[in-house]
Amino acid sequence: MSFDEYEKALELCTYCPKLCRHTCPVGNAERREAVIPQAKMAMANLVRKGQVELTTETASVFYHCNGCGLCGEYCEHDVDVTPALFAARAEAVNGGMDLPSMKHFTDRFYARNESLLRELHHLVEERYFVEEAQVAYFPSCDTVEHSPGVIGDTLRVLDSVGVDYVALHDGEYVCAGYPFWAAGLMSELSFLAKEISAKLSGYKKVICDCPACVWMMRFLYPQIDAPISAEVLHVVEFLDNYARRIEVSSTVQEAFYHDPCYLGRWLGVFDAPRRLMGRAVREIREFSWNRERGYCCGGGGLLADNLPDVSSKIARRRMDEVARTQVPMVVSACATCERNLARESGGVEVVNLMTLLARML
Repeated sequence: MSFDEYEKALELCTYCPKLCRHTCPVGNAERREAVIPQAKMAMANLVRKGQVELTTETASVFYHCNGCGLCGEYCEHDVDVTPALFAARAEAVNGGMDLPSMKHFTDRFYARNESLLRELHHLVEERYFVEEAQVAYFPSCDTVEHSPGVIGDTLRVLDSVGVDYVALHDGEYVCAGYPFWAAGLMSELSFLAKEISAKLSGYKKVICDCPACVWMMRFLYPQIDAPISAEVLHVVEFLDNYARRIEVSSTVQEAFYHDPCYLGRWLGVFDAPRRLMGRAVREIREFSWNRERGYCCGGGGLLADNLPDVSSKIARRRMDEVARTQVPMVVSACATCERNLARESGGVEVVNLMTLLARML
């Protein structure tokens, strides 16, 4: 997955009349022409061809992307911008660019992983960690850190529909490596992916509550020689088979559903979460930008870490639409989305789909 593999995509974007300008959450938040998709890809292309020197300043442009992929929905040539810009980040890392956000990144990643792994075992009874289970539940790092209750809620919903053959994955990692991919640290990602793949391949199925993790394990891992033999599903994909078994004692009158970028646009999962949500919500409200063209929460691509103000502006734009209504709740199926939208909720409750279902059982 070298930088040069994206030559066609970079060339097409360089000479495009900016047809996707209006879609970029980062460009809309910053209101700068230099960070719209076409400009970022053109800069990457100039660096690739050696016409612009790769410096810390030029490399920083590649990080003004939240990796949502919305621009691709409006591209006549089906250019996939995110992988190309993440490959440009890898080029910057390999070129020794001293970006402040990348300082001790790998050390910080593993220190956080160890901390969250301890927290996971503190949160969940050891009886749920069974290696010989048919289905492994892989809670994500953001779930453990920011929405730990979702883990117990997921187990409760599974139990309510009679699924008793799911155990928590008892491995060394609670992150599938998306931060490494978004940071451009491909060698670190390759090592991590092979470690995780070897462990998870012993199961029949793997379910995960993070859409980005699911996409990576299902599609990116095979590209870096770390395929997982088990079927990898998002929790809502797995539970969709049991939707009719979910019995609730009460319901919410109405709530908005926010499509996580990786669950919707990248994995193509739109109806399953809505079917599950329909068990607990009488009227599902849709954002004006929804499904394939759902607007990002601003939490992806390391944006919340590198450009927190920009990330907040993107989330605020999403929640402003809710504020214009009297709808009291936004539901999503991603802990990262839940966290980022909650920061700009303005009093509206932002809740994970699993938590909502567990609450209404």
